[in-house]
Amino acid sequence: MPNHAKYVPKNALFVGTVDMSKLSKKLIWNAITGSELFADMLKDLKNEDSKKAAKDMSNIGLDQNSTVYYYYTGSLKADGKASLVIAMKDEAKFESFIKKTYPTQNIEDNKTYKNCVIEDNILIAWNKDVAMVFPTTKKNTEEFVEGMSSEDSAGVAINKMTNKIKINSIENIKNYLNEAFSLTKENSIASVSNFGKLQKEGHDMSFWMNYEELYKSNKDLTSGMASAFIKDEYFQDAALAAGIDFEKGAIDAEMDYYMSKDLADIYSKYDGETINSDLVKNIPSKDVAMLLTYKLNPKMLKEFLEKFKLDGMLNMGLMMAGTSMDKITETFTGDMVFAMTDLKVKPTTDTTSDEINSNVDMNMLFAMGIKDKEHVEKLLNKTAQSGSITKSGNQYTMAGNDNANMMIDNKLLVVSSKKEMTANYLKGNGNVKDGISADTWKHLTSNMIGFYVDIKKAAQAIPNKNENKTSTDAQSVKSPITSYPHAQRMSSWRP
Repeated sequence: MPNHAKYVPKNALFVGTVDMSKLSKKLIWNAITGSELFADMLKDLKNEDSKKAAKDMSNIGLDQNSTVYYYYTGSLKADGKASLVIAMKDEAKFESFIKKTYPTQNIEDNKTYKNCVIEDNILIAWNKDVAMVFPTTKKNTEEFVEGMSSEDSAGVAINKMTNKIKINSIENIKNYLNEAFSLTKENSIASVSNFGKLQKEGHDMSFWMNYEELYKSNKDLTSGMASAFIKDEYFQDAALAAGIDFEKGAIDAEMDYYMSKDLADIYSKYDGETINSDLVKNIPSKDVAMLLTYKLNPKMLKEFLEKFKLDGMLNMGLMMAGTSMDKITETFTGDMVFAMTDLKVKPTTDTTSDEINSNVDMNMLFAMGIKDKEHVEKLLNKTAQSGSITKSGNQYTMAGNDNANMMIDNKLLVVSSKKEMTANYLKGNGNVKDGISADTWKHLTSNMIGFYVDIKKAAQAIPNKNENKTSTDAQSVKSPITSYPHAQRMSSWRP
C-alpha cells in the first residue's frame, strides 16, 4: 500500500481508489478524460490550467502514476468530510503552480502542511507526501433553501430535515486539517486488514464501505422502531469490498462482504452454496443484455430474521397470505435468475428525454426454483382471486398484459414478457451459453451472486443526446463503452 494511504482515516465510511498507472497503461484514462462526462465534471472550474492539470497531474508536481484515494468520513447529516488524496512528487513545483494559477489567493503555512482555497469552493492542503483536495460548500443550509426553486422540493425537504448541514464547509475542513495531517498508521486505513487484502489484489479501481462506522456515525438514522431490532455487534467489522478491472474488452468486478462474527456464525452454515446452473442454462436466448443470478437459502434468511427478531412480524403478514416462514423455506430453493434479452431499438428523433428510451423492445424473464408446486399453486390461486392474475391450466396471465405470463412445473416458477419465452424456458430450450464467454459463465454459476451486463447493448436503452454532435465528439462519449462493452460481477460473503 502506498505511503500516502496513511492520510486516509481508519474510520472513513467510504473509500474509493483509482490506480492511475494501470488506467494509463490500458488507455482507459485517455478515454475517460476525453469523454463528455469528464468535461461536464470540470465545467465549474474557471481556470483552464486547472482543467489541463486534472487530465495530467504530473505537470503540476503530483504523481500521475500513483493510486488516487477518495474518502468520506463523519455523519451523513452533519460534519461530514470528503477528500481526494493524491501522492506528491514535487512539492515545490506544486506550490509554484498554485501561486502562478491563483496569484490572489492566500497560502496559509501551518508548519506541517500548507493550504489554500481555489476556485472559491475548493480547499487544497499539502505537504511533501500528499495533496488533499476538499470540495466545499460556501453557504449554510438555510441560504441554500432560500435559493431553491419549487422544482427542488425534495432537496428542500431533505435540508429541512437535516437542519444545518455543514458537510465540507471551508470552516469545518480548516478545523479538521491538523487531525488529517497528524494521522498515525494505526489510525489510518492502512491498518485495516480487510482493506489491505483488497489493495493487495491490485484492482484498477476499488471501493470500500465500512458498515460499522456507517452505523456508528449515523445511529440517529436508525432511531425509533428500527433500534429495537439492531444491535452494535451486528455491525462489528462489517464492510463491503469491491474491485473493478478493465480486461480483454470487459469490465470485471468482484465484491466481498465482510460480516460481523455475530452474523457470520449463521452464514457459515450455508457457505459455498451456489445457484443451480440449470436456471441459467434454460434461458432461450443468446442475445443477453443483462443477467443477474442469486442464491439465497430460505433457511439462512429465516435464521437472520430470527436473529433480528423480525420473524414474528413477518409471519403475521405471511399468515394473511396463507403461508408462513417455515412453509416458505420448504417451498422455495432460493435459486433465482433475472434476464433481459433481445434488446432492440427502433429509430427515433427524440433526443430530449432523460427517461429510458420508449422505443426499446426487449424480452425479460425471471425464474426461481421451487420444491413444493402444490403450495406455490395455492399462493397463486389466492392472488388470482384478487384479479391481479388470471389462471389457465398451469399458466397465469398478468392483468392488462396478454403477452406476459407465468408458468410453473414441479421444479420451476417462470415469469417472462412473452408466452413463447416462458414455454421454451420450461422445455429446456436454452442457448444462453452461446452468447456468454466461458469465463463469465463460470463466475455466474459458481458464486452466490452473479451479475453480467453488455454495456454496449444496455446503453441503447438510453436516448442519445449526442446525435447532433460531430463524429469526433460522439466518439469521445462512446469510446469507453466501445472499448469495454461487457461487465460482470462476482460476489461472495466472508465472515
